[in-house]
Amino acid sequence: MKVSFDANQTSDALDWEFLPNSRPVKGDHAGGILFQPGEMLHVEIDGLGSHASGYRGFEVVDCCLLTNPQIIQIGAKLPLKYAAPSPFCGIDRAVYVLPNKFEVVPCTEPHPSRPHEHRVKQVWQGELEVAKAQGRWEISLYVTVRLNFGDVRPAELRVFSFDPEGEVGDGGAPP
Repeated sequence: MKVSFDANQTSDALDWEFLPNSRPVKGDHAGGILFQPGEMLHVEIDGLGSHASGYRGFEVVDCCLLTNPQIIQIGAKLPLKYAAPSPFCGIDRAVYVLPNKFEVVPCTEPHPSRPHEHRVKQVWQGELEVAKAQGRWEISLYVTVRLNFGDVRPAELRVFSFDPEGEVGDGGAPP
């Protein structure tokens, strides 16, 4: 998963991308995240900012993954079933705080859509495995960062987030 933000943006929205091809643009899963069992989730955060603003970089204060399970079975004479609390192996709760093991990675090339911005990339030194059970979830990522603007202005705490829907496999088919 790659997420990015502009240190000077007025919204709290993270731009997000899942690779490879986990963000269909058409069909049943358009606009959501389509996971496959056994895939590994890695997290990269790109912090961008204009040179004029004094932006120097950021520190990850915390990063939380929230998963809200959705109905996977409903109907006459069928027991109501929800997906597990999380689509990831070994996580039995809806809120998972990623261990704060983010490492600054040198950016050897500019950001593809914003080549003139100062870019700082941090990569989480962990991974999560997608479970084999099918299901649907509302998935959110919240990251609190401390933005560094050098001598231009004081450091700033900001929270950025995203919240698409996610599925593992076909997610089940509630009637």
